[in-house]
Amino acid sequence: ALSLPDGVLPVSVLLLMVGLVIILATAWVQSLPATTAAEKAGEIPTDWALAPADALASLRSGRLPHLTWGRAIMGGVLALSLLFGGAGLYVVVTGGPSFMGPQAAGATGAADGIAIVPFKVSGPDLEVWREGMVDLLATNLDGMGGYRTIDSRTVMARWREVVGDEVAPDLDVSLRAAGETGARYAVVGSVVGVGESLRLVAEVFDLADGREIGSGQVQGSPDEILTLVDRLSLETMRALLAGGGEQLASNRNLANLTTPSLPALRAYLEGERHYRRAGFAQAVEAYERAIEEDSLFALALYRISDAYGWLESVNSERAAELSERAVAAVDRLTPRNAVIVGASDALYRGDLSQVEPLRAAVRKYPDDPEAWFMLAETYIHLEEATGGTAEDARDALARATELDPGFAPYYQHVADAAIVLRDRAAAQEAMATYERLAPESELRPYMRLGLDIFTGSAGERAAAIEEMNALPAREMSYFWGTLGEAWNDDVAGVRAITEAARGATGSPNWNFQIHRALISQGRWAHAQAVYTDSLPGEGTYA
Repeated sequence: ALSLPDGVLPVSVLLLMVGLVIILATAWVQSLPATTAAEKAGEIPTDWALAPADALASLRSGRLPHLTWGRAIMGGVLALSLLFGGAGLYVVVTGGPSFMGPQAAGATGAADGIAIVPFKVSGPDLEVWREGMVDLLATNLDGMGGYRTIDSRTVMARWREVVGDEVAPDLDVSLRAAGETGARYAVVGSVVGVGESLRLVAEVFDLADGREIGSGQVQGSPDEILTLVDRLSLETMRALLAGGGEQLASNRNLANLTTPSLPALRAYLEGERHYRRAGFAQAVEAYERAIEEDSLFALALYRISDAYGWLESVNSERAAELSERAVAAVDRLTPRNAVIVGASDALYRGDLSQVEPLRAAVRKYPDDPEAWFMLAETYIHLEEATGGTAEDARDALARATELDPGFAPYYQHVADAAIVLRDRAAAQEAMATYERLAPESELRPYMRLGLDIFTGSAGERAAAIEEMNALPAREMSYFWGTLGEAWNDDVAGVRAITEAARGATGSPNWNFQIHRALISQGRWAHAQAVYTDSLPGEGTYA
């Protein structure tokens, strides 16, 4: 109904019903042989004629004008134009409800807005919470999870326009008032006195289709009303994450958002926004605040450990420390997440014990992108000891990105696997996707240089190797951890990066790395030649 005044829709339906009768009557009249004969004789207007003078003459003589298709269609157009024109004039003159409401409220082009409308109250001395809940919930939810709350003054202004002085409007009216603010979501609730306790209920609706997407309920002493409001805010945010628009926490993770701390959840969701865009430094800052508020927030401990791994390296001491804390709190996680947290911790320790549980997890939960990605990470960093191949890692990454194509960190390893497999086009595509999804981050130099070292021309390789040798030691660790692996059968390329790594960081002699790579590929004769020609004088690998 385009949010026009309430009477417009029923009047439109009535006009269309009248129009149907007129159309049927016109069809009947036009089908009569007598009508055709009279038209040919010039006694009546033809099928599509309007003939306004003839119509007026008929009306003056007290007769209905002759029914033609032109008159039937023009009559319908005129009637609906008058209806909608009158409704538009009403909106302009009165400032009443209109399809211009959301734009006037400033909602378009911004984060998904949430309108908290006045709560229904039942019980003595509770009237203050009718509008009080609007202010408290709006303050608690604003900015959390990428959402924004509509200012309470805007909500109340639209509420008075639509609802007026009615104390307990029905749901449709409440949602219409919320929609006039330009919000995407509405929170409708109640405060009820139950004996000596207080019950707070909130229901979340998607205003795009009027569907309820979740609800929350808390109960406790009236003396702890602010604590109850915080708890209700947590339940409301979980409902929004479960059925809302922005993908900040997957449904898999909702069961693990068990923190009782509103500030911890706020900080965690802020970290998730940065993490998805590969803003690892910003994510770490937010996650640190989350675990300061709740030191047993297992999901936040896992995420910050993972973020440190991206930010520093798979050998990050801080990542390993936080990973141990996440494992210690694993009983607060679902079994599915517990497997992923355990696999992440095993990765930091070089432990292969979680490879099979991970494989079992992706079979049991084939729709879980993080399980697929953790399996790929395990293949990449623990290499041939896992029994996996570069193709296995690539396939697991493809599944992860198919399930969650907007998760920027995945594409770093997608590019790595493509480089190792000499697929320059796929690597370039993954790197371009990463840059598009990760405005807070930049591609690591090793990815650009590795692309030329392993897939470029001889000139591009030489230039990239020269530039690589000038990289700081920390950047060399990324080369070593992803492109110098046993799956990489480009002996010259691996030799170049291992020699550079040895000079920058004291990494193992390149002979050992190439020897291991060749053996893993079954190239025994070549491996023996490398071993014989390059054996250090003391008879052991340096």
